[in-house]
Amino acid sequence: MVSSARARSRSTSLGSSDDHTVAETLRVYGQMAHDYRTLFAEQGRRWQAQATLTTATRHAVDAYAELVEAHLAALDDLLALTKEIQGHTIEKIMATSDLELGIEALLGHLRPRSD
Repeated sequence: MVSSARARSRSTSLGSSDDHTVAETLRVYGQMAHDYRTLFAEQGRRWQAQATLTTATRHAVDAYAELVEAHLAALDDLLALTKEIQGHTIEKIMATSDLELGIEALLGHLRPRSD
């Protein structure tokens, strides 16, 4: 898995994603994050609130809750990165004048892809 820091450093590279891919990423992973918050995290809280859990079950429930939180953090990072990329899609780059692209490149806002 690519670290979010490494992905973020490449987020404004020329040749970024297209508008449709960015929109679908935001839609699908946004829904997934919503489900994690409203379904999975809530279920974990309900299980944790039960007073009759055995020690082993409580550890399993706590591990589940930690996993849900870790997945939510990864989803939030992915969504934040995708929102950063939104302004640098292929369509946005193609709609920009050569002069504006040249200025952005000189200012370091656009970098050639390194892969």
